[in-house]
Amino acid sequence: MTDLIEELSSKARKLPAADRVRLADELLATVHKTEDEVEMAWEIQYYAKISPQIGERFATVIEQALAIATEFPDIGSPYKYGSRRVFPKRF
Repeated sequence: MTDLIEELSSKARKLPAADRVRLADELLATVHKTEDEVEMAWEIQYYAKISPQIGERFATVIEQALAIATEFPDIGSPYKYGSRRVFPKRF
C-alpha cells in the first residue's frame, strides 16, 4: 500500500460503521466494473492477504474457468435460474 492509501485506510477505520459503509459504496461506484467483477476482485484480495501466491492462483483459476464458460456456455451442471456451475479442479 502506498503511504496515502495507508493513511486513508487508517482514517476510514476510525469512522462509525454507517459512514464506512457509505464510503465503501461511494468508492465502489467509482469502479466501472460489473458487480461480479467487483466481487471477484474482493475475493482475490481476500486470498492475496492470506498469501500473495494463493491470491494469484485463485485469480488464474477463475480467469481460466470464465474463459471456458464463455467458450462453452452449456458446459457444467444446470443450476438455479437457468445458470450453470463449473467447479475448478485445482484450488
